[in-house]
Amino acid sequence: MQHARVFTISSGAWPRPVELDATHRPGIRWELIGFTERIVRESPQRVRHAWRSTRQPWPTGKWVISLSPAALPKPGAAVDLPLALAIHLAHRRKTTNLWAMGELHFDGRVLPVPGIPALVSIALAQGAVRILLPLASRTEVGDHPKIRYVGTLEDAFAQLDSWEEHDVPNLDLNSARAQEPQERQNAPQTLWDTFQEHPKLQWAALVAVHGGHHAFLWAKPNFPWSNWVATVQHLHSSRLEARRLPLRDVPMRLITSIMPSLGSTPGLMDPFTSEATQAHGGILAIGRWFEQDPRIEDRLAAVLERGTALLGRGQDHWAVPARFQLVLASAPCACGPIVTCICSNHQMRAWNYKIRKPFLERMDLGLDEQSSEAFSALSWTQALAHLEQSEKIWTQRFVQSSEERWTNRQVPVHRLLELFHANKDTMAWFEKEQVTARWMGNRMAQILRIARSLADLHGVSTLEVPHLKLAVQLNAAFST
Repeated sequence: MQHARVFTISSGAWPRPVELDATHRPGIRWELIGFTERIVRESPQRVRHAWRSTRQPWPTGKWVISLSPAALPKPGAAVDLPLALAIHLAHRRKTTNLWAMGELHFDGRVLPVPGIPALVSIALAQGAVRILLPLASRTEVGDHPKIRYVGTLEDAFAQLDSWEEHDVPNLDLNSARAQEPQERQNAPQTLWDTFQEHPKLQWAALVAVHGGHHAFLWAKPNFPWSNWVATVQHLHSSRLEARRLPLRDVPMRLITSIMPSLGSTPGLMDPFTSEATQAHGGILAIGRWFEQDPRIEDRLAAVLERGTALLGRGQDHWAVPARFQLVLASAPCACGPIVTCICSNHQMRAWNYKIRKPFLERMDLGLDEQSSEAFSALSWTQALAHLEQSEKIWTQRFVQSSEERWTNRQVPVHRLLELFHANKDTMAWFEKEQVTARWMGNRMAQILRIARSLADLHGVSTLEVPHLKLAVQLNAAFST
Protein backbone atom coordinates (compact mmCIF):
# COMPACT_ATOMS: atom_id res chain seq x y z
CA MET A 1 0.00 0.00 0.00
CA GLN A 2 1.36 3.41 -1.04
CA HIS A 3 1.03 6.25 1.45
CA ALA A 4 2.34 9.81 1.82
CA ARG A 5 1.67 12.79 4.10
CA VAL A 6 1.85 16.51 3.35
CA PHE A 7 1.14 19.31 5.83
CA THR A 8 -0.89 22.45 5.22
CA ILE A 9 -3.15 24.77 7.24
CA SER A 10 -6.86 25.49 7.34
CA SER A 11 -7.62 28.77 5.60
CA GLY A 12 -9.80 31.37 7.28
CA ALA A 13 -9.66 33.67 10.27
CA TRP A 14 -8.14 31.06 12.61
CA PRO A 15 -5.57 28.96 10.68
CA ARG A 16 -4.54 25.65 12.20
CA PRO A 17 -2.13 22.89 11.02
CA VAL A 18 -3.71 20.14 8.90
CA GLU A 19 -2.23 16.75 8.02
CA LEU A 20 -3.18 15.51 4.54
CA ASP A 21 -2.68 11.75 4.14
CA ALA A 22 -3.00 10.10 0.72
CA THR A 23 -3.32 6.30 0.58
CA HIS A 24 -3.51 4.24 -2.63
CA ARG A 25 -5.79 1.21 -2.68
CA PRO A 26 -7.34 -1.00 -5.37
CA GLY A 27 -10.55 0.46 -6.69
CA ILE A 28 -11.95 3.28 -8.80
CA ARG A 29 -13.68 5.99 -6.77
CA TRP A 30 -12.07 8.69 -4.64
CA GLU A 31 -12.72 8.90 -0.93
CA LEU A 32 -12.24 12.22 0.86
CA ILE A 33 -12.79 12.38 4.62
CA GLY A 34 -12.24 14.98 7.36
CA PHE A 35 -15.00 17.65 7.75
CA THR A 36 -14.62 19.11 4.27
CA GLU A 37 -16.75 21.75 2.59
CA ARG A 38 -17.95 21.59 -1.00
CA ILE A 39 -14.94 23.45 -2.41
CA VAL A 40 -12.60 20.94 -0.74
CA ARG A 41 -14.66 18.01 -2.00
CA GLU A 42 -14.14 19.34 -5.54
CA SER A 43 -10.37 19.40 -5.03
CA PRO A 44 -9.75 15.87 -6.48
CA GLN A 45 -11.34 16.97 -9.76
CA ARG A 46 -9.08 20.03 -9.99
CA VAL A 47 -6.05 17.91 -9.16
CA ARG A 48 -6.90 15.33 -11.82
CA HIS A 49 -7.38 17.93 -14.56
CA ALA A 50 -4.24 19.86 -13.54
CA TRP A 51 -2.27 16.60 -13.60
CA ARG A 52 -2.93 16.32 -17.36
CA SER A 53 -0.73 19.39 -17.94
CA THR A 54 2.30 17.47 -16.61
CA ARG A 55 4.34 14.81 -18.36
CA GLN A 56 3.65 12.22 -15.72
CA PRO A 57 0.99 9.50 -16.10
CA TRP A 58 -1.94 9.58 -13.72
CA PRO A 59 -1.62 6.82 -11.07
CA THR A 60 -4.69 4.65 -11.52
CA GLY A 61 -6.58 3.12 -8.62
CA LYS A 62 -8.49 4.41 -5.62
CA TRP A 63 -7.10 7.23 -3.51
CA VAL A 64 -8.25 7.69 0.07
CA ILE A 65 -7.55 11.24 1.26
CA SER A 66 -7.74 12.02 4.97
CA LEU A 67 -7.61 15.56 6.39
CA SER A 68 -6.94 15.64 10.11
CA PRO A 69 -7.85 16.78 12.68
CA ALA A 70 -11.25 15.64 11.48
CA ALA A 71 -13.20 18.04 13.74
CA LEU A 72 -11.56 21.14 12.22
CA PRO A 73 -13.52 22.82 9.38
CA LYS A 74 -11.49 23.08 6.18
CA PRO A 75 -12.82 25.69 3.75
CA GLY A 76 -11.27 26.95 0.54
CA ALA A 77 -9.18 25.47 -2.27
CA ALA A 78 -5.84 25.63 -0.43
CA VAL A 79 -5.51 21.81 -0.30
CA ASP A 80 -5.20 21.39 -4.09
CA LEU A 81 -1.40 21.62 -4.25
CA PRO A 82 -0.80 19.55 -1.06
CA LEU A 83 -3.14 16.86 -2.40
CA ALA A 84 -1.32 16.64 -5.74
CA LEU A 85 2.07 16.51 -4.00
CA ALA A 86 0.88 13.79 -1.62
CA ILE A 87 -0.26 11.64 -4.54
CA HIS A 88 3.04 12.26 -6.32
CA LEU A 89 5.05 11.24 -3.24
CA ALA A 90 2.92 8.17 -2.58
CA HIS A 91 3.19 7.04 -6.21
CA ARG A 92 6.99 7.30 -6.03
CA ARG A 93 7.08 5.81 -2.52
CA LYS A 94 8.87 8.82 -1.03
CA THR A 95 8.48 10.45 2.36
CA THR A 96 9.39 13.98 3.36
CA ASN A 97 8.46 16.69 5.84
CA LEU A 98 6.70 18.91 3.30
CA TRP A 99 4.36 21.89 3.80
CA ALA A 100 2.44 23.34 0.88
CA MET A 101 -0.54 25.53 0.06
CA GLY A 102 -2.11 26.62 -3.22
CA GLU A 103 -4.99 26.25 -5.64
CA LEU A 104 -4.66 24.40 -8.97
CA HIS A 105 -6.08 25.60 -12.27
CA PHE A 106 -7.11 23.15 -14.99
CA ASP A 107 -4.11 24.21 -17.10
CA GLY A 108 -1.73 23.33 -14.25
CA ARG A 109 -1.10 26.83 -12.86
CA VAL A 110 -0.60 27.15 -9.10
CA LEU A 111 -2.71 30.05 -7.83
CA PRO A 112 -2.20 31.92 -4.53
CA VAL A 113 -4.73 31.58 -1.71
CA PRO A 114 -5.34 33.59 1.47
CA GLY A 115 -3.33 32.62 4.54
CA ILE A 116 0.08 31.85 2.99
CA PRO A 117 2.01 34.07 5.48
CA ALA A 118 0.24 32.23 8.29
CA LEU A 119 1.34 28.88 6.80
CA VAL A 120 4.98 30.01 6.71
CA SER A 121 4.97 31.10 10.35
CA ILE A 122 3.19 27.92 11.50
CA ALA A 123 5.39 25.64 9.36
CA LEU A 124 8.65 27.15 10.59
CA ALA A 125 7.42 26.92 14.18
CA GLN A 126 6.59 23.24 13.62
CA GLY A 127 10.08 22.51 12.25
CA ALA A 128 9.22 22.23 8.55
CA VAL A 129 11.98 20.94 6.26
CA ARG A 130 10.49 21.94 2.89
CA ILE A 131 7.82 24.49 1.98
CA LEU A 132 6.34 24.83 -1.53
CA LEU A 133 4.28 27.94 -2.31
CA PRO A 134 2.74 29.62 -5.38
CA LEU A 135 5.10 31.91 -7.28
CA ALA A 136 2.69 34.84 -6.97
CA SER A 137 3.13 34.87 -3.17
CA ARG A 138 6.88 35.50 -3.33
CA THR A 139 6.54 39.27 -2.90
CA GLU A 140 4.33 38.76 0.13
CA VAL A 141 6.48 36.16 1.91
CA GLY A 142 10.03 36.75 0.69
CA ASP A 143 12.94 34.35 0.29
CA HIS A 144 13.90 31.68 2.81
CA PRO A 145 16.24 28.66 2.53
CA LYS A 146 13.36 26.29 3.30
CA ILE A 147 10.90 27.86 0.82
CA ARG A 148 10.67 27.30 -2.93
CA TYR A 149 8.14 28.88 -5.26
CA VAL A 150 6.46 27.18 -8.21
CA GLY A 151 4.30 28.50 -11.04
CA THR A 152 2.84 25.24 -12.31
CA LEU A 153 2.19 21.75 -11.01
CA GLU A 154 4.92 20.38 -13.26
CA ASP A 155 7.38 22.83 -11.68
CA ALA A 156 6.26 21.62 -8.26
CA PHE A 157 7.01 18.00 -9.20
CA ALA A 158 10.42 18.99 -10.61
CA GLN A 159 11.30 21.02 -7.50
CA LEU A 160 10.26 18.15 -5.26
CA ASP A 161 12.27 15.57 -7.20
CA SER A 162 15.40 17.76 -7.31
CA TRP A 163 15.18 18.70 -3.65
CA GLU A 164 17.91 16.35 -2.53
CA GLU A 165 18.84 15.72 1.07
CA HIS A 166 21.98 17.87 0.87
CA ASP A 167 19.80 20.85 -0.09
CA VAL A 168 17.77 20.54 3.08
CA PRO A 169 18.98 22.70 6.01
CA ASN A 170 20.71 20.74 8.74
CA LEU A 171 18.22 19.77 11.44
CA ASP A 172 20.75 18.66 14.03
CA LEU A 173 19.34 19.68 17.40
CA ASN A 174 22.63 20.96 18.76
CA SER A 175 23.28 23.22 15.76
CA ALA A 176 19.65 24.38 15.74
CA ARG A 177 19.89 25.35 19.39
CA ALA A 178 23.14 27.20 18.70
CA GLN A 179 21.63 29.16 15.81
CA GLU A 180 18.31 29.89 17.52
CA PRO A 181 19.54 32.67 19.85
CA GLN A 182 21.31 34.39 16.94
CA GLU A 183 18.15 34.21 14.79
CA ARG A 184 16.08 35.60 17.62
CA GLN A 185 18.57 38.40 18.14
CA ASN A 186 18.58 39.43 14.47
CA ALA A 187 14.82 39.09 13.83
CA PRO A 188 13.73 42.26 15.71
CA GLN A 189 16.33 44.44 13.99
CA THR A 190 15.38 43.04 10.57
CA LEU A 191 11.71 43.81 11.13
CA TRP A 192 12.52 47.26 12.48
CA ASP A 193 14.62 48.13 9.42
CA THR A 194 11.69 47.40 7.11
CA PHE A 195 9.99 50.54 8.47
CA GLN A 196 12.90 52.94 7.92
CA GLU A 197 10.81 54.62 5.20
CA HIS A 198 7.90 54.95 7.65
CA PRO A 199 9.41 56.64 10.74
CA LYS A 200 5.93 57.60 11.93
CA LEU A 201 5.12 53.91 12.30
CA GLN A 202 8.37 53.38 14.19
CA TRP A 203 7.44 56.04 16.71
CA ALA A 204 3.88 54.73 16.85
CA ALA A 205 5.23 51.30 17.79
CA LEU A 206 7.31 52.81 20.59
CA VAL A 207 4.35 54.84 21.85
CA ALA A 208 2.03 51.82 21.73
CA VAL A 209 4.46 49.67 23.71
CA HIS A 210 5.36 52.25 26.35
CA GLY A 211 1.86 53.61 26.93
CA GLY A 212 -0.10 50.41 26.28
CA HIS A 213 -2.17 52.18 23.61
CA HIS A 214 -4.63 50.46 21.28
CA ALA A 215 -3.93 51.20 17.61
CA PHE A 216 -5.99 51.41 14.46
CA LEU A 217 -3.95 51.10 11.25
CA TRP A 218 -5.19 52.15 7.82
CA ALA A 219 -3.15 50.11 5.35
CA LYS A 220 -3.38 48.91 1.79
CA PRO A 221 -3.76 45.13 1.31
CA ASN A 222 -0.09 44.74 0.31
CA PHE A 223 1.22 46.71 3.30
CA PRO A 224 3.05 44.49 5.84
CA TRP A 225 0.86 45.46 8.80
CA SER A 226 1.49 42.06 10.44
CA ASN A 227 5.23 42.89 10.47
CA TRP A 228 4.40 46.08 12.36
CA VAL A 229 2.53 44.01 14.94
CA ALA A 230 5.52 41.66 15.23
CA THR A 231 7.74 44.70 15.78
CA VAL A 232 5.49 45.78 18.65
CA GLN A 233 5.82 42.28 20.07
CA HIS A 234 9.63 42.45 20.01
CA LEU A 235 9.54 45.85 21.69
CA HIS A 236 7.34 44.40 24.41
CA SER A 237 9.92 41.66 25.00
CA SER A 238 12.71 44.25 25.20
CA ARG A 239 10.62 46.26 27.67
CA LEU A 240 10.27 43.23 29.95
CA GLU A 241 14.00 42.68 29.76
CA ALA A 242 14.67 46.34 30.62
CA ARG A 243 12.46 46.01 33.70
CA ARG A 244 14.42 42.89 34.69
CA LEU A 245 11.21 40.90 34.81
CA PRO A 246 11.14 37.16 34.03
CA LEU A 247 11.69 36.82 30.30
CA ARG A 248 8.87 35.25 28.37
CA ASP A 249 7.47 35.42 24.88
CA VAL A 250 4.77 38.07 24.52
CA PRO A 251 1.63 36.28 23.23
CA MET A 252 0.60 37.49 19.78
CA ARG A 253 -2.62 36.42 18.11
CA LEU A 254 -3.06 37.41 14.46
CA ILE A 255 -6.57 37.13 13.00
CA THR A 256 -6.80 37.83 9.28
CA SER A 257 -10.52 38.62 9.35
CA ILE A 258 -13.55 38.36 11.61
CA MET A 259 -16.49 36.33 10.33
CA PRO A 260 -19.93 35.61 11.83
CA SER A 261 -19.75 32.62 14.15
CA LEU A 262 -21.95 30.65 16.47
CA GLY A 263 -20.33 32.46 19.37
CA SER A 264 -22.50 35.56 19.01
CA THR A 265 -24.40 34.59 22.15
CA PRO A 266 -22.59 35.89 25.26
CA GLY A 267 -20.98 33.11 27.25
CA LEU A 268 -20.77 30.68 24.35
CA MET A 269 -17.25 29.42 23.73
CA ASP A 270 -16.10 30.09 20.15
CA PRO A 271 -12.82 30.65 18.27
CA PHE A 272 -12.89 34.43 18.75
CA THR A 273 -13.20 34.16 22.54
CA SER A 274 -10.43 31.57 22.54
CA GLU A 275 -8.12 33.93 20.62
CA ALA A 276 -8.92 36.77 23.05
CA THR A 277 -7.98 34.64 26.06
CA GLN A 278 -4.77 33.38 24.45
CA ALA A 279 -3.72 36.99 23.79
CA HIS A 280 -3.71 37.74 27.54
CA GLY A 281 -0.58 39.72 28.40
CA GLY A 282 0.24 40.29 24.73
CA ILE A 283 -1.26 41.54 21.47
CA LEU A 284 -4.50 40.79 19.67
CA ALA A 285 -4.26 41.93 16.03
CA ILE A 286 -7.23 41.83 13.67
CA GLY A 287 -7.10 42.70 9.97
CA ARG A 288 -9.94 43.54 7.56
CA TRP A 289 -11.83 44.90 10.53
CA PHE A 290 -14.95 46.16 8.75
CA GLU A 291 -15.92 42.75 7.34
CA GLN A 292 -16.90 41.33 10.70
CA ASP A 293 -20.20 40.50 12.37
CA PRO A 294 -21.31 43.79 14.03
CA ARG A 295 -22.12 41.92 17.23
CA ILE A 296 -18.44 41.13 17.69
CA GLU A 297 -17.81 44.79 18.48
CA ASP A 298 -20.01 44.51 21.56
CA ARG A 299 -18.30 41.31 22.68
CA LEU A 300 -14.82 42.76 22.19
CA ALA A 301 -15.81 45.97 23.95
CA ALA A 302 -17.04 43.94 26.92
CA VAL A 303 -13.73 42.07 27.07
CA LEU A 304 -11.79 45.36 27.02
CA GLU A 305 -13.92 46.79 29.84
CA ARG A 306 -13.83 43.75 32.13
CA GLY A 307 -10.39 42.45 31.26
CA THR A 308 -11.88 38.94 31.25
CA ALA A 309 -13.65 36.69 28.73
CA LEU A 310 -16.45 34.28 29.61
CA LEU A 311 -15.98 30.67 28.55
CA GLY A 312 -18.67 28.07 28.76
CA ARG A 313 -22.43 28.13 28.30
CA GLY A 314 -25.28 29.16 30.57
CA GLN A 315 -24.59 28.79 34.28
CA ASP A 316 -21.63 26.54 33.61
CA HIS A 317 -19.18 29.28 32.63
CA TRP A 318 -16.07 30.87 34.07
CA ALA A 319 -14.07 34.06 33.56
CA VAL A 320 -10.61 33.84 32.01
CA PRO A 321 -8.18 36.82 32.09
CA ALA A 322 -7.97 38.59 28.74
CA ARG A 323 -6.01 41.84 29.02
CA PHE A 324 -4.22 42.64 25.81
CA GLN A 325 -3.15 45.40 23.47
CA LEU A 326 -5.53 45.67 20.53
CA VAL A 327 -4.39 46.42 16.97
CA LEU A 328 -6.97 46.75 14.19
CA ALA A 329 -6.06 47.06 10.51
CA SER A 330 -8.27 47.85 7.55
CA ALA A 331 -8.10 49.12 3.99
CA PRO A 332 -8.27 52.94 3.62
CA CYS A 333 -11.45 52.76 1.51
CA ALA A 334 -14.27 50.45 0.55
CA CYS A 335 -12.33 48.97 -2.40
CA GLY A 336 -10.66 46.50 -0.04
CA PRO A 337 -8.27 44.23 -1.98
CA ILE A 338 -8.56 46.29 -5.18
CA VAL A 339 -5.30 48.12 -5.78
CA THR A 340 -6.76 51.09 -7.72
CA CYS A 341 -9.48 52.98 -5.86
CA ILE A 342 -12.80 53.17 -7.74
CA CYS A 343 -14.89 54.53 -4.86
CA SER A 344 -17.36 57.33 -5.51
CA ASN A 345 -17.71 60.32 -3.21
CA HIS A 346 -20.81 58.78 -1.70
CA GLN A 347 -18.97 55.51 -0.99
CA MET A 348 -16.07 57.39 0.59
CA ARG A 349 -18.44 59.33 2.86
CA ALA A 350 -20.17 56.10 3.85
CA TRP A 351 -16.79 54.51 4.59
CA ASN A 352 -15.67 57.48 6.71
CA TYR A 353 -18.95 57.27 8.59
CA LYS A 354 -18.20 53.64 9.36
CA ILE A 355 -14.90 54.43 11.04
CA ARG A 356 -16.63 56.84 13.41
CA LYS A 357 -18.36 53.98 15.18
CA PRO A 358 -18.44 54.32 18.97
CA PHE A 359 -16.20 51.28 19.31
CA LEU A 360 -13.28 53.01 17.56
CA GLU A 361 -13.38 55.78 20.16
CA ARG A 362 -11.48 53.31 22.34
CA MET A 363 -8.52 53.39 19.96
CA ASP A 364 -5.75 55.87 20.82
CA LEU A 365 -3.47 55.65 17.79
CA GLY A 366 -4.97 56.26 14.35
CA LEU A 367 -2.26 55.52 11.78
CA ASP A 368 -1.94 55.57 8.02
CA GLU A 369 0.87 55.05 5.50
CA GLN A 370 1.38 58.74 4.73
CA SER A 371 4.83 59.98 5.64
CA SER A 372 5.47 62.83 8.03
CA GLU A 373 8.58 65.02 8.26
CA ALA A 374 8.00 65.55 11.97
CA PHE A 375 9.27 62.04 12.74
CA SER A 376 12.83 60.89 12.12
CA ALA A 377 13.82 57.30 11.44
CA LEU A 378 15.48 55.39 14.27
CA SER A 379 17.81 52.44 14.38
CA TRP A 380 16.96 49.44 16.58
CA THR A 381 19.60 50.51 19.12
CA GLN A 382 18.16 54.03 19.30
CA ALA A 383 14.65 52.64 19.72
CA LEU A 384 15.72 50.52 22.69
CA ALA A 385 17.49 53.55 24.21
CA HIS A 386 14.32 55.65 23.93
CA LEU A 387 12.32 52.81 25.49
CA GLU A 388 14.77 52.53 28.37
CA GLN A 389 14.69 56.23 29.27
CA SER A 390 10.90 56.30 29.00
CA GLU A 391 10.72 53.55 31.60
CA LYS A 392 12.73 55.70 34.03
CA ILE A 393 10.39 58.69 33.58
CA TRP A 394 7.33 56.46 33.93
CA THR A 395 8.64 54.86 37.13
CA GLN A 396 9.56 58.19 38.72
CA ARG A 397 6.15 59.70 37.98
CA PHE A 398 4.24 57.04 39.91
CA VAL A 399 6.76 56.97 42.75
CA GLN A 400 6.06 60.66 43.33
CA SER A 401 2.28 60.29 43.13
CA SER A 402 2.18 57.12 45.29
CA GLU A 403 -0.54 55.78 43.02
CA GLU A 404 -1.15 52.45 41.37
CA ARG A 405 1.15 52.03 38.41
CA TRP A 406 -1.20 52.65 35.52
CA THR A 407 -0.05 52.66 31.94
CA ASN A 408 -0.53 56.02 30.26
CA ARG A 409 -3.64 54.67 28.54
CA GLN A 410 -5.19 53.66 31.88
CA VAL A 411 -4.85 57.02 33.66
CA PRO A 412 -8.41 58.32 34.42
CA VAL A 413 -9.54 61.51 32.70
CA HIS A 414 -9.85 63.47 35.93
CA ARG A 415 -6.19 62.66 36.80
CA LEU A 416 -4.64 63.44 33.39
CA LEU A 417 -3.48 67.00 34.04
CA GLU A 418 -2.38 66.17 37.58
CA LEU A 419 -0.17 63.24 36.61
CA PHE A 420 1.01 64.41 33.20
CA HIS A 421 2.55 67.73 34.38
CA ALA A 422 1.54 70.00 31.49
CA ASN A 423 2.99 73.56 31.54
CA LYS A 424 1.02 76.79 30.90
CA ASP A 425 1.98 77.10 27.24
CA THR A 426 0.77 73.57 26.64
CA MET A 427 -2.57 74.27 28.31
CA ALA A 428 -3.02 77.46 26.23
CA TRP A 429 -2.37 75.55 23.03
CA PHE A 430 -4.62 72.78 24.31
CA GLU A 431 -7.58 75.14 24.81
CA LYS A 432 -7.01 76.94 21.52
CA GLU A 433 -6.95 73.75 19.45
CA GLN A 434 -9.93 72.38 21.30
CA VAL A 435 -11.94 75.39 20.08
CA THR A 436 -10.63 75.51 16.51
CA ALA A 437 -10.81 71.74 15.84
CA ARG A 438 -14.08 70.15 16.82
CA TRP A 439 -12.91 66.62 16.10
CA MET A 440 -10.08 67.07 18.60
CA GLY A 441 -12.54 68.03 21.31
CA ASN A 442 -13.80 64.46 21.37
CA ARG A 443 -10.33 62.95 21.44
CA MET A 444 -8.29 65.30 23.60
CA ALA A 445 -7.97 62.70 26.35
CA GLN A 446 -6.41 60.22 23.91
CA ILE A 447 -4.13 62.93 22.51
CA LEU A 448 -2.96 63.87 26.01
CA ARG A 449 -2.14 60.24 26.78
CA ILE A 450 -0.20 59.84 23.53
CA ALA A 451 1.65 63.10 24.15
CA ARG A 452 2.65 61.89 27.61
CA SER A 453 4.06 58.70 26.11
CA LEU A 454 5.99 60.76 23.53
CA ALA A 455 7.39 62.98 26.28
CA ASP A 456 8.50 59.88 28.20
CA LEU A 457 10.25 58.55 25.10
CA HIS A 458 12.11 61.84 24.73
CA GLY A 459 13.13 61.70 28.40
CA VAL A 460 11.12 64.81 29.36
CA SER A 461 9.14 64.94 32.59
CA THR A 462 7.01 67.97 31.60
CA LEU A 463 4.47 67.81 28.80
CA GLU A 464 5.21 70.45 26.13
CA VAL A 465 3.55 71.76 22.96
CA PRO A 466 5.74 69.76 20.48
CA HIS A 467 4.62 66.54 22.12
CA LEU A 468 0.95 67.49 21.62
CA LYS A 469 1.60 68.34 17.96
CA LEU A 470 3.25 64.96 17.38
CA ALA A 471 0.39 63.24 19.20
CA VAL A 472 -2.11 64.90 16.85
CA GLN A 473 -0.26 63.44 13.86
CA LEU A 474 -0.36 59.97 15.43
CA ASN A 475 -4.11 60.44 15.78
CA ALA A 476 -4.70 62.04 12.38
CA ALA A 477 -6.40 59.01 10.80
CA PHE A 478 -9.53 59.73 12.82
CA SER A 479 -9.74 63.33 11.57
CA THR A 480 -10.32 62.57 7.91
